[in-house]
Amino acid sequence: GTTDFGKAEKKNTASAYVGGRLGAAATFTVFTGEKRDDSYAYTTPRGPTAQNYRQKFGRGLDARYYAFGLAGAGDMEIDDLDIEVVMRANRRV
Repeated sequence: GTTDFGKAEKKNTASAYVGGRLGAAATFTVFTGEKRDDSYAYTTPRGPTAQNYRQKFGRGLDARYYAFGLAGAGDMEIDDLDIEVVMRANRRV
């Protein structure tokens, strides 16, 4: 689903921390905006053992609403997921 992390302001999602087992090459997809018009895919090689993973996202992501996808080949077991959110400074319009 789409989330604004409980804050109305625009924000950046700097990275994601995933605990568990991912396939040999997992792809993290970030969807920005409520309509999901823009998506950005990040593929990083992974090992098959249980471990913590950090996936950094682009610095230019700036939106109120976000959605995330995680896909890969083979079995995938996710124990926890934490998204690092950086709030943008409030600006008058």
